[in-house]
Amino acid sequence: MVRASTVDARVEWELVSIVNREVTKLRHRTVLVVYRCKTESWQGFIQQIMHYVSRGYSYFCMVELPKRKQSKWEAIDQKLIEKYGINIAKWNRRYRKKQGRMNFAYVRWEDQAVLLHTKGKIDDEITMDDTFLDSHKDALTIRVGDQMVLELAYIDDHATYKIHPTIYRDLKAEIADAAERRDVKHVVETIEHLNGLPAWKGIFEQKLALYRFAKTSLAKHQQKLPAVFIRRKRTPIKVWQH
Repeated sequence: MVRASTVDARVEWELVSIVNREVTKLRHRTVLVVYRCKTESWQGFIQQIMHYVSRGYSYFCMVELPKRKQSKWEAIDQKLIEKYGINIAKWNRRYRKKQGRMNFAYVRWEDQAVLLHTKGKIDDEITMDDTFLDSHKDALTIRVGDQMVLELAYIDDHATYKIHPTIYRDLKAEIADAAERRDVKHVVETIEHLNGLPAWKGIFEQKLALYRFAKTSLAKHQQKLPAVFIRRKRTPIKVWQH
């Protein structure tokens, strides 16, 4: 006679075995998902790039979409997403990472876009014929306005954003010229205008440095720089369009 408890135990064991087999199959199966890539604003664009970089997507390829073909931008998005197998589930990405395989990401704001990837072995079915650079060695620059360019930089091996060196030098020159004219108001406005930039650590430190430079420059011409509000808190914003 077979006891009911023994039968129950066998049934339970068989069910667990079936579930484990199905889970193993699922891990090897790539599940395609709807992949969001178009950001709401340039602030969301740089925030999402930082999100990827801070999670190991440190290699990048800048993509500039032709403005005259704006009607085809979404088709270009989809082509790149399919080319690099980007539209996969999060758990697929985690499984690929454990296997030492390369993951890709893509994000766009208007005509600016960037492809990113992690370290790892590239899948045989993917043809990586675009040029990717290492963000630790090469500057990832982003145009956020007619007169402002930011670049991704590293401070103590932590990724952040800074005002591009060329733009930063121009700001110093503008402050120096205004100080020479004893135009305190223009100096203050130049510094305050930078509060429109998200207060990433690199940008915040640059704003402080410009304030100190302005103070010294005005002092050379017997002028005093009043207290200026410098935004230091960065508030995360909504990234994706509906």
